[in-house]
Formats: sequence, C-alpha cells, structure tokens
Amino acid sequence: MTMDEHLLFLEEAIKEAELAAAIGEVPIGAVIVKDGKILAKAYNTRNKSQIATNHAEVLAIKKACKKFSYSILFINNLLSLDLILSKKEYSSLGGENTPNTLYN
Repeated sequence: MTMDEHLLFLEEAIKEAELAAAIGEVPIGAVIVKDGKILAKAYNTRNKSQIATNHAEVLAIKKACKKFSYSILFINNLLSLDLILSKKEYSSLGGENTPNTLYN
C-alpha cells in the first residue's frame, strides 16, 4: 500500500471515528482494505450498545466476514488484509484532532 493510499483509507477511518463521536461513543473508526479496496468499515458502538465486543475493529471484521458468508477461504486470507484504525483525539474545549493509526 502506498502512503497516498494509506492516507485515503485513514481519512475513511477518521470519518468513522467522527460518526462514533457524534453519538457519544469513544471516537474510534476502522477500515479493512484488500487489494486497494475497502471491504468494510465501522465505528465503536460499545457504550451505546452495552456490548463489550462492539469495538470498531471487531465490527469491521464481522462486516467483512458477512460479505464472504464467513467462508473459511476469507478467514484464511485475513493475514493479507490491512486493518486501519483511527482514534480521533479531541477535547470539549476545542482541542486539536490527532489521528493515530495501526495497520498490518
């Protein structure tokens, strides 16, 4: 993945984080990419749903799996995917937004 591609996908993860923040969630977004295409994206819903596993990355993985009907072929290919996470840091006083990323 080129740096330009990574930045585009990071922007998508940040948009997901902003959706989480808009509903009062911890502002984390995730995007799963394969061969330069977004397979799935999601944001945290853990607090609102009261489901401890509703983290952005888990929800994105579940969405990607649904696209492939949870096929073993897809699961075996998880290692060839890129997971891009963004946590949008912010303060109620209008602090600076600082995206952070982690990808494989």
